[in-house]
Amino acid sequence: MNTFFKNIFQQITASVLFAVLLPFTALIAFILFVILRENPFFLQDRGLTLSKGKVKIIKFKTLESKFTQSRKKNNNIFYKDELSGGVNRFTSLLRRTGFDELPQLINIAKGEMAFVGPRPFMKDDLEIMKSDFSILYNLRNELNCKPGLTGLWQLLGKRENGIYDLLLYDNLYDQSKSFILDIKIIFVTLPYSFFAYNSDSIIKGRRSFFGNVVSKENRAKIRNAVIKFLGIENKEAVMRIKLKSC
Repeated sequence: MNTFFKNIFQQITASVLFAVLLPFTALIAFILFVILRENPFFLQDRGLTLSKGKVKIIKFKTLESKFTQSRKKNNNIFYKDELSGGVNRFTSLLRRTGFDELPQLINIAKGEMAFVGPRPFMKDDLEIMKSDFSILYNLRNELNCKPGLTGLWQLLGKRENGIYDLLLYDNLYDQSKSFILDIKIIFVTLPYSFFAYNSDSIIKGRRSFFGNVVSKENRAKIRNAVIKFLGIENKEAVMRIKLKSC
């Protein structure tokens, strides 16, 4: 699909979805306001790198301000254990379903993001990435796509593998992107959300809807089934070999 028409299609779709989901979004906002006793929304500067794909994302607040303001500096981009005390059952469920990112439909409607694409990171995390993994960081600077609400890394990446897995799936998507692949990724994202199976930086391990950690064996089965459904088995293997030489 032509990039121009793809962007228009996504902007219109995001606008319609936001309107349809507005009552649900308003309900989440109200519950968060009651729980946190503060503005349930926040803006955050993110990007693919410090200079590329920059966007001010809109999210639901899932942590009280006192936790984010007083947290110790953490050089681990993919795990924020120091914030775990600020998550309750409701906000944990929001994070694991990905519903905390519903307001980003506004970013897509404005043309700043796409439904599918590499995950944008906070400025502090990008600075760590650039300082500690400069070669891999520079590869991310070469990506030719917008930041995404969901994507290959969000579905398949292992946080314990760090930036290696991030760049593996970023580059794999960038080189394989198509309308069909996007539809497949969105199709897989839906059950991940409904069953609260999303990976999270604060809540370790992929979990079931009720919060139980899914076994390593079952995670592997799900992951392999997704890779097969997306049709990227061979491309993933080739990309792994390429990245190992970096």
